[in-house]
Amino acid sequence: MRVSLSNPDVVIVGSGIAGTTLAYLLTKWGRRVTVLEVGPKYEHPHSKQYEDEIVHLYRDPKYVVPRDLRRLEVTGNYLDSERLAYEQIMVQGGMATRWSAWTPRLGVDDFRTQSAFGYGVDWPFAYAELEPYYCRAEAHLGISGTDDDNPFAPPRSKKHPLPPFELGYAEHLLADRLKGKGIHLHSAPQARTRSAYDGRPGCANFGVCGVCPIGARYSPGHHLAQAAATGLLTIETDAAVRRIVTGPDGRARGVFYYADNKRGTEQPGRAVVIAAGAIESARLTLLTAAEGGTAARINESGQAGQNLLFNHIWTASGELDERLLIGRAGPPVAQTQQFANPKDRRKHGGMKVDVMNAFMYMGRDVYGRGGNAWESGPSTVNAWWEDAAAVRNEVGFNTNGLRVGLHTESVPTPQKSVALGTATDRFGDRFAKVHHESSAFDEEAKAWSLSVGKDILEKAGAHGVVGHGGEFGSGHHHLGTCRMGADPRTSVVDPFGRSHGIPNLYFAGGSIFPTCPAMNPTLTIVALAIRTAERVHASLG
Repeated sequence: MRVSLSNPDVVIVGSGIAGTTLAYLLTKWGRRVTVLEVGPKYEHPHSKQYEDEIVHLYRDPKYVVPRDLRRLEVTGNYLDSERLAYEQIMVQGGMATRWSAWTPRLGVDDFRTQSAFGYGVDWPFAYAELEPYYCRAEAHLGISGTDDDNPFAPPRSKKHPLPPFELGYAEHLLADRLKGKGIHLHSAPQARTRSAYDGRPGCANFGVCGVCPIGARYSPGHHLAQAAATGLLTIETDAAVRRIVTGPDGRARGVFYYADNKRGTEQPGRAVVIAAGAIESARLTLLTAAEGGTAARINESGQAGQNLLFNHIWTASGELDERLLIGRAGPPVAQTQQFANPKDRRKHGGMKVDVMNAFMYMGRDVYGRGGNAWESGPSTVNAWWEDAAAVRNEVGFNTNGLRVGLHTESVPTPQKSVALGTATDRFGDRFAKVHHESSAFDEEAKAWSLSVGKDILEKAGAHGVVGHGGEFGSGHHHLGTCRMGADPRTSVVDPFGRSHGIPNLYFAGGSIFPTCPAMNPTLTIVALAIRTAERVHASLG
């Protein structure tokens, strides 16, 4: 149900971590904000979801957007249309209701790959300009971490707000074993509360982070509730936005959307922010541009939908003679950024290596992070394993197995894009068409990362080492498509996320990334959103 603020200062499309950050800050500064979300309401903390999915192995269908509102056409070599569509977690709070909550910063050279290494493009500002916003983003999310054990971390002006989670038994064993062989493991910064913080309890380290029942793992619902408490926020769920509405003066005057995903109506606003994820933000931009007139200014460069990027995540696995029991208490903590800026980066980019919880990451994610096998209804063992022997094999791997995630960067090319497809939704608007073809750079990154991953496992003493080089995963990291830049001819928005063509229209989230570095993008998304929120607030006078 909607409690209307009929003439808000800002209309935000999308309630994910970027849109929520803007909504929280703008209401804190006294602005009236309306957030429109195509998906349903999603309770926070996620105690109901925990009970459903962990206790009863059931995913409530009320959290699933109907198929005639969420569909993708997919061509190329990344996943199929069903799986990619379900990587888009469309509920109140977006993808960060389900994320792993790892929050590294990008490195200094990640902002200048073209000038330093000759690939990709440079960001329109340097690391130093974003560094203070990284500090604010870490405070905003309640990050537990340290750089004291990480010699590869970029410079920082403030410590993490909370102390780090310690490496577990198996991770210490591996760190000690690898240290003498030139591999340095360290702790990963995480948006899980090591101790009580900002009304959130300290983490119990139970390991069900995807549906954290107590709110220790950050979820956007935390700040949406605080923003709503100001009386300045309207959140409308089941609200499919399909156009940015512009006036004769070329400024955005609001958005056209379907209330209750049924009735077409217009929501006015003095400024509009598109924070709907890389794929849907591109789709909304292209649907708007197709209207012609002043609306076409949203894509004057023709770059909207271009430069789509996914992180390419491969894995390698093996087994040790020792009982590791990784994941028996909490999620994984160990990683290394040692390979994020290698000497031969020009050939294949960089990579972050994660020590993974074998059971949690075997492709049968019992925590229900949005895979289509969990669309709704009951799930049984047979949905994941063929027979009891398969269960025993996997549980056995979880006892002695070791798996590393190889989190590589990729580069924008003309063969990675989002366009409007041929199929239409219930309102007659075309769904997005995603095309992704891996480049020669991507293939080189794959070969290099798998060789490094297998080398790490062998140095750890694993046997039966295998590199899994089939279909890569993206970690739900969808980037690019509305990238920022100083030149309006080659980008969609300026360095603050403001549209080059429509002066009171802004973009936030992964869609504005110019490149796709090896680090998880979420902390950078929040840092950029804080920066954009300041600019939106100032523009309103």
